[in-house]
Amino acid sequence: MKVGFLVSFFAFFLTPSLASETLSSQVLKVVTTSYALYNVDTEGNLNGYSTQVVKALLRELNQEAQIEVLPWARAYNVGLTRPNTLIYSIAKTQARNDKFHWVGRILPMDSYLYQASNRTDLKIETFDDIGKLIVGGVNEGAPTQWLEQRKVNVLKMASNSRLNLQMLLKGRLDLIVMDPASLAIEMRQANIDKDAIKPVLYLPEPSYDLYLALSLGSSLELQKQVETAFENLRLSGQYDKIVSAFYKKYANFTLASEK
Repeated sequence: MKVGFLVSFFAFFLTPSLASETLSSQVLKVVTTSYALYNVDTEGNLNGYSTQVVKALLRELNQEAQIEVLPWARAYNVGLTRPNTLIYSIAKTQARNDKFHWVGRILPMDSYLYQASNRTDLKIETFDDIGKLIVGGVNEGAPTQWLEQRKVNVLKMASNSRLNLQMLLKGRLDLIVMDPASLAIEMRQANIDKDAIKPVLYLPEPSYDLYLALSLGSSLELQKQVETAFENLRLSGQYDKIVSAFYKKYANFTLASEK
């Protein structure tokens, strides 16, 4: 299914022991965004590695579910405001710690600052060198929030990383913040030469683990069901199989500097 075809889905959860009986009248909503490699695959289909974990989770719960793909700021807002919402891949940060019920870690995410290779006027060696440069970030993204907290001039109009990438190459942004794997895929899909952009600074603090989370206000029974299903994925080896495949794929991307 292509990301462009957005479908809303509401599903009733079943108890693990009684798969033929509905958990309750609680309605679950599943939301995400078009995050390359993690949520969508290299062809743009809703089958990235995080999505594979979520689909396996829903199978564990004997549920058939389609996932609503939204711009990240909208998906994040739904997760904040609507009870019984499952959201992924969401970075677990100190600022977000009390805003969601964190079900479990899915995958890691590295954050780098990148510049266009033809910008020979930029010399970024330390974080302080950013100064008043304009950095492109995704609205409500964890690295964007981290940079804003440190008074960096972040332009966060973009709803996705592709737009930031295009603005960087047109000279409308000085830097962008992205993870190397997603950047490599975005560049490949947009037919951008891999040498057109280069990493300038690794950001260790906003390099977070990505999680599966439930909105606050979700029923306690639902939380227990999802947590149990996630743990079953680990015990059965399904989770490790998906994560191992991710690391093999991730190792193929080289748009990263030394940490």
